[in-house]
Amino acid sequence: MAKTSSRAELEAYFKTLNLKAMPGIHVNGKEHPTALVVVDFGTPIESVRLTSEQGQELASKLRKFARELVNKDANVRVSSDNYSGLIYWASYSH
Repeated sequence: MAKTSSRAELEAYFKTLNLKAMPGIHVNGKEHPTALVVVDFGTPIESVRLTSEQGQELASKLRKFARELVNKDANVRVSSDNYSGLIYWASYSH
């Protein structure tokens, strides 16, 4: 899959966060509406904590990327979990 402008924007945003390790971006595509795109910070030795502003910015960029994948103004929801390592995912309903 070719890199989209939204993916490049997301990767550039991660660089501004000065993280010790770059999170993984997994693109499942519209065949998997419950997890179009997943951003996995893994389980680093030191936990990754985002401020509320950083989390909102990440969610906004992830939502934009997911909408780009489904080629429409879809109802995209971004969720996150920090139980065993920080992870964000975008899902949509068609």
